[in-house]
Amino acid sequence: MRIRHLVILLLGLVGSIYAGGTKVSKKKRSEKEQKEQVVPQPQGVLSSLGLSQLEGRESVMQHLAIIPDGNRRYAKAHKMETFLGHRKGLDVVKIAMQVCKRNGIKHLSFYTFSLENFKRGETEKNYLFNMLATEFHAAIPELKKERVRVRFVGDSSYYPAALQATIAEVEAATAGGDALNLNLLFCYGGRQELVHAAQVIAQKVKDGTLDPSKITEETINSALWTAGTPDPELIIRTGMEKSPRTSNFLPFQSVYSEWMYVEDFWPAMTDERLQECIDNFVNINRNFGT
Repeated sequence: MRIRHLVILLLGLVGSIYAGGTKVSKKKRSEKEQKEQVVPQPQGVLSSLGLSQLEGRESVMQHLAIIPDGNRRYAKAHKMETFLGHRKGLDVVKIAMQVCKRNGIKHLSFYTFSLENFKRGETEKNYLFNMLATEFHAAIPELKKERVRVRFVGDSSYYPAALQATIAEVEAATAGGDALNLNLLFCYGGRQELVHAAQVIAQKVKDGTLDPSKITEETINSALWTAGTPDPELIIRTGMEKSPRTSNFLPFQSVYSEWMYVEDFWPAMTDERLQECIDNFVNINRNFGT
């Protein structure tokens, strides 16, 4: 609660002042880097989800969020090209969707690409962007059939040009999905999200449409990129071999989330391992400070 109250207090103090936020600086690509592209062919990883065939139990939570860490380390350990770890990780996304359906979980979020990830090499980034474009474009018929709604959540001004058309197409085509909400946190940063929310709210105060004294948690929630999505009850971070960290992931939304850190790299996660995490969550006595 302390984080939320501090944010509300801050917004109340600066509400009458409209100030622009700072963004992560963009690096200009060299011509050589632009040519270093590895274009993956669609493998149809999400082509047969089989969600409608799974019998779901009573819902154990509304929202499961995952930081799928360890793709590159998995690839290195298996003597694969680094970017192929991302390909293997996409297989586990399908497994996670099936686990959610089986457990009655309606919202599934993945930390797909952070604003800080733009510091990575051009070859790896291009591969990841092209993989997302080819796989999700190919998966549209299956996503619609299984009633999966896909949303890309993040700073849309940073969406790569090669992905913008696919993002718009996938979101429009799956907008009616009501079986599972798949949120891909893409070009996302938690602090940057809060700056954006502060700018939106400050502008409303400046325009005279919002009284600073009326700013509430819901006011902030509605200005976040994740607006409309419930806070995650459980966050799983994979590939944690050292001290746990949250890496700028959902700082406002996760104040009451349970965090589970597992050593397995994301591509090595299995249905059984994910189910074990969910079962452990069910056994937690969540008292919210009472």
